[in-house]
Amino acid sequence: MVRELVTSGKYDLFFNLCDGGRDEKRAGVDVVQALEEMNAAFTGSDSHSFEPSKIDMKLMVGSSGVRVPNFVLLENAESLAKKCRHLRFPVIVKHLSGYASVGIHKDNRCENLEQLKTKVVRFVKEFNHALVEEFIVGREGTVLACADAQSPHGVKVFRPLMFHFLDSGDDFAYFDKKWTMECNEKAYGFLPAEDPAYAGIIDMARNAYRNIMSCVGYGRVDFRIDDKNGEPVFLEINPNCGMWYSEKDGGDFADVMVRGDPTWNHERFLQNAISRALREQAARKPWYFISHDKHGQFSTRASRNVPAGKCLFGDAVHPIPVVSRALFKVGEDSPSVGCVVCRADGIHEAVAIRHSCEPNMQFVHGRTLLFAAKRNINVGEELTVDYATLRDEAMPHFACGCGTKNCRSVIFAVPAMPRTVEVKTMRKMLREKKRIWVKEKVDREAEQLLRKKAAGGGSGGGSHK
Repeated sequence: MVRELVTSGKYDLFFNLCDGGRDEKRAGVDVVQALEEMNAAFTGSDSHSFEPSKIDMKLMVGSSGVRVPNFVLLENAESLAKKCRHLRFPVIVKHLSGYASVGIHKDNRCENLEQLKTKVVRFVKEFNHALVEEFIVGREGTVLACADAQSPHGVKVFRPLMFHFLDSGDDFAYFDKKWTMECNEKAYGFLPAEDPAYAGIIDMARNAYRNIMSCVGYGRVDFRIDDKNGEPVFLEINPNCGMWYSEKDGGDFADVMVRGDPTWNHERFLQNAISRALREQAARKPWYFISHDKHGQFSTRASRNVPAGKCLFGDAVHPIPVVSRALFKVGEDSPSVGCVVCRADGIHEAVAIRHSCEPNMQFVHGRTLLFAAKRNINVGEELTVDYATLRDEAMPHFACGCGTKNCRSVIFAVPAMPRTVEVKTMRKMLREKKRIWVKEKVDREAEQLLRKKAAGGGSGGGSHK
């Protein structure tokens, strides 16, 4: 259905409100993946950050210096005291995903080990896991964030909302409470800018949005303010959070924050989302095309001018890792060698790349293996890479005829090795491999010559009989 809508050509952009969880029978990340596959412009989060697990969120945010509750993920209630020995009571039991507060009920807060064991047994039976984290005693609230070039660090963080409905005996937002209350001023209120925790909440939300959602789409960050020290504690972020409810229905928390902002409204929020969706679509568009010449050779050329550092797949926000393969016929002494570079994110897309000793593309060994422009590449220019850098030890040595000034004449695969190996050591290793290869080549050619002579002598002797 989504693909039919995209290929119809009737729509410039898709306003995506689908927020179904992976185990729900509602449209969700599958819609986003279809839109990405067709490179359609759409609002909201991308598939990378559509439904991150709570543990992924904690790792991404906590590793950046934002405080998160101590936790443990359980698959059963065995050795519970040992597994939870680093946690302080009270604790709370949660779902690993927890969209729409699923699985969160009033009795999820546990004051002691006995209560926790009872809850974990029931929770694991229903969901096959239980995320147990320390319960932060204090106020609870939520704050909306989206990308905006005019805001500090490129992130617009709206005024935080605090939950007043927790003042009536309930100390956290569980499922029944959240979905049966009226969304009005009795239920919530804006946190005053002079509150000691205000600046910390804005900073926490900005970092959570950048580190988890990579500044794509919009999300609502839930937090608590620790009564002991007044420090904000990150709970989770809700990508593609509920929005766009009518005012007569009270709206959702995100709607309230947009309406309550002195410089933003829904129209500006919408315009910002649309303009960013169109820019992200343009960034995802392939900047190359694959050709096939009269000699049966594949090559890839730039379809537009490309700056140095531009990755082959993905965009500036999500450069996509690659897997490279050297291709050759087996059973030949001197086979021709080719190379394809494939996406490593599960989407089937391969690009043929020819060898050059002075290539314009290179593998970037950083946080992951990327494939990027080594220098500025002009439109129509063929993409090349040094096959020695494929690090495919199965690739045979081959004679090079690239014709560049610094052509090495013979190409060897650089073996896979730890990053700690020095360049000097690697060059020495390659020189030794070349010396061995040259000797083997000379021996092989001499052996072939002897075979020819032997074959010629045998056939000549037979003719005199």
